[in-house]
Amino acid sequence: MAGDSTRDYREQNLCTATLKVLRELALPFPTAWMRCCNERYLHHAFSRSICQELNLDKYGRDQDGQVVLHPEWPTHKTVNGSRSSHCFAKYAKVSKGYVPVDITDPKAKGGWIDFAIGQYDSPAVGVEISYSTSWRRAAVSFDIMKLLDRRLRTLRCVASVNFLQRPHRPATGRRLQLFENRLCQSSQIAINHLRKGGWLVKPEERHVFVLVTEVTRDSLNCWQFNFAENHWSRLNQES
Repeated sequence: MAGDSTRDYREQNLCTATLKVLRELALPFPTAWMRCCNERYLHHAFSRSICQELNLDKYGRDQDGQVVLHPEWPTHKTVNGSRSSHCFAKYAKVSKGYVPVDITDPKAKGGWIDFAIGQYDSPAVGVEISYSTSWRRAAVSFDIMKLLDRRLRTLRCVASVNFLQRPHRPATGRRLQLFENRLCQSSQIAINHLRKGGWLVKPEERHVFVLVTEVTRDSLNCWQFNFAENHWSRLNQES
């Protein structure tokens, strides 16, 4: 019982620290980054900040020497061509994105999560960070799919933070309506595929934080996904 309490406390700390760093990274998004920013830039910024927040060294190790931060974490791994104990989930590429498939499918492959935090074979936190200058529905949907996959059974907290840079002005009017429809499609596609296979995690089993930030030189608009209600909400309206 004491061991369970210690693990729960540690997992909660990892989740709290991760969400704190991601909110600081996304809100507000530094406009000075716009000229030089790309997805790797954001990955490095998150990696540095989470190491500082969790008091990890530059290799992602804690004070006991255990590696806690795992970039590019695979959802399925083989060792010398054979399945290892690290076999959670596989996905197959289709014409309009990806679908989850059984791990026994020899043609399918595991996915990659940008950052896993905790023990390598049983991380508590999963993080996806994306950046683009145009909306990539298939990529965002796949990120959400991996994070809501119940087969990644040790995850207690997951986050997907997506930055969309507009070259001139934010979407308004009909363009805004179309964009918000695309947000809904991205999450619903992931949910439908997982539900079909019986692999959709329940809201009470995992804390889910999904944020989309639209950035221009003069504005910052954000939408957050409420997994329990299956609903997107616009957090602010700046212009």
